[in-house]
Amino acid sequence: MFGFLGINKPPAMTSRSVVNVVQRLVKPHKVGHAGTLDPLATGVLIVAVGKATRLMQHVHTLPKTYRGTFQLGMRSDTEDIEGEIQTVEKARQPSRDELQAVVDDFQGTQSQQPPAFSALKIKGQRAYSIARQGKAVKLDPREITIHRIELKEYNFPFFTVDVQCSTGTYIRSLGRDIGDRLECGAIMTELERTAIGSLTVEQCSELDFVDRQSVQQASRNPLELLDNVETMAVTTAQIGELGFGREIELDAQQHGRLESHEVFAVNAQGRLVAILSPAKTDAVGMMRMRPIRVFDC
Repeated sequence: MFGFLGINKPPAMTSRSVVNVVQRLVKPHKVGHAGTLDPLATGVLIVAVGKATRLMQHVHTLPKTYRGTFQLGMRSDTEDIEGEIQTVEKARQPSRDELQAVVDDFQGTQSQQPPAFSALKIKGQRAYSIARQGKAVKLDPREITIHRIELKEYNFPFFTVDVQCSTGTYIRSLGRDIGDRLECGAIMTELERTAIGSLTVEQCSELDFVDRQSVQQASRNPLELLDNVETMAVTTAQIGELGFGREIELDAQQHGRLESHEVFAVNAQGRLVAILSPAKTDAVGMMRMRPIRVFDC
């Protein structure tokens, strides 16, 4: 088996639990996921099956889109409703114009402080494990990019935003920072990941697989989702060489249009067979490519 599953993660499940459901049906094939969703969150989770698990790093580069709802006048150690919640005394009630101005100001590249209750590692230990022990958690700020943020609803104390952002962005921390900027605090009450790249939640499958065949039927060609990579068609003879881990020589038509240092080689049916990297160019201008990952050739 080889492919991606777009799954609409239900609430109250960890991303790992979703993987386990698929794993039981397709073992001994490997299964993995990209872009962890907290149990509170729902929406798009990409699960890879078989050798497609080798492509997870490419999923991480795709922009993510979310719809998050927050409650003003509250703070929480987890930055959402699942933590220890404290009411902010005499919290001010911002006007819609004030909230709109603050929300708009978060668009662009910026530094974000990750939450203490996160899966980030500190000396090999998960931050949330340290936080649960009541110990102080020190995480370095990270650069993120908010490509788009739009205020959708505001009915104090609740507001909802749509956010398209880079990988590594914590939406609950975004809500925290909006609340801090408004001097009234905020916690996340709901979160749905509505898209990863071009894959929307409406295109995803529910987690109701019953056997291996149902998983296979829902599986997608990874290249349908990895629309941020460069592809190149290779011949049957070249596929044979790649299967042995050998370099292949490109003709002028093949290498004349290459723009990146990593290329996804596909067969005549559009199936991914290998990921290639330039090896060298000889004196007459012929380019050779070496396989850095080979799939089922």
